Parts: sequence; structure tokens; C-alpha cells
Amino acid sequence: MSPPKDPPSRRRPAGRPPLIDRAMIGDAALAELGNLTLVAVARRLGVAKSALYHHIDGRDGLALIAVDRALDAWQRPEPAASAAAFLADLAASLVRCLEDHPGLDNVLLELHAPPPTMIEAMIWAEHVLLDLGVHPVDAATAPDLAAILAHEDARHRRASPPGQWPESWLEDRLGFVLRGLRGA
Repeated sequence: MSPPKDPPSRRRPAGRPPLIDRAMIGDAALAELGNLTLVAVARRLGVAKSALYHHIDGRDGLALIAVDRALDAWQRPEPAASAAAFLADLAASLVRCLEDHPGLDNVLLELHAPPPTMIEAMIWAEHVLLDLGVHPVDAATAPDLAAILAHEDARHRRASPPGQWPESWLEDRLGFVLRGLRGA
């Protein structure tokens, strides 16, 4: 009597490797910010729209991944000697990020809540301000206000004819915020 044969393997053969990943989707979404749709991103990637659903849950997921990619590339400012200098650098760096990714400002407005990557960035900025001696309530609020002002400045700058948007707009409004900071 011969020994029993091993039962046939129940393992499925490996399928095709994925054609896309989240990073590729994020890059394509950033390139399509002016027309951020699943169809546009799928077309850019050369895949069917249904392939995107293996990685995201719809247009909001597409928007979040685009914001994540933009903030991954964002050059955070170095902590400065003063809260005023740091907040000015923070706002300027956010304006540059928004200018580097036209349409990102509109995508941010469409989201129902701030993306986790943006919340993490604002918490980081809060800790920098706390280290600079800013009152805890102000340290929690000032980065959000700087981000809102940067967002508005970038939107108006993009919508205005060249040279028509006042260069001092952001600085003037940020100065208003800074005058109210305790411990700065």
C-alpha cells in the first residue's frame, strides 16, 4: 500500500499584481485638481474607474488622498525665534503649497472636515508655539487662523489679475492675529 497523497493545495494562484497604488492615485489626483473626478483620475492612470475603488471609497477619498500627497510634499517652516516669525513663515509656506497645487484650495473647501494630515500639521504648529511660550489657548488657535488666512490669500491671488492682489494682504491680517497673542 502506497502512502496517501497530499491533498491538493487550496491556495489560489496569485492574481495580477496591482497596476496602481495609493501614491499613484494621489499624484494623479493632484494633477487633476481642476477637475477632480474618479473618471479623470482613472483616465490619467490608464485604468478603469472601478480599479480606484480598491484603494479609495469615492470622490471624498480621492480628495483626501490628494490633500495627503500635497501635505507630504509641503515644506514645513523651521521653528523661529519668535511666535510672530514662525506664524508668518507658516502662513507663507502654506500659501506656497496652495500655489504649487492649483485647485487644492477648492478641494479643501469641499471637504466636510479637515483632513487628518492637516490636523496633524496644525498640532505640530501648536507645539512649536507652546515651545515659544505662547499661551496654550492661543497656541491652539493661531495655526488654524494662519492656515485660514493663507487659504484665503492663495484663493484671491489666483483669482485676481496679475499684480492686482495686494502683497500686504496676508501680512496685514496676520499682524492683526499676532497682536492678540498672549505670551508671544
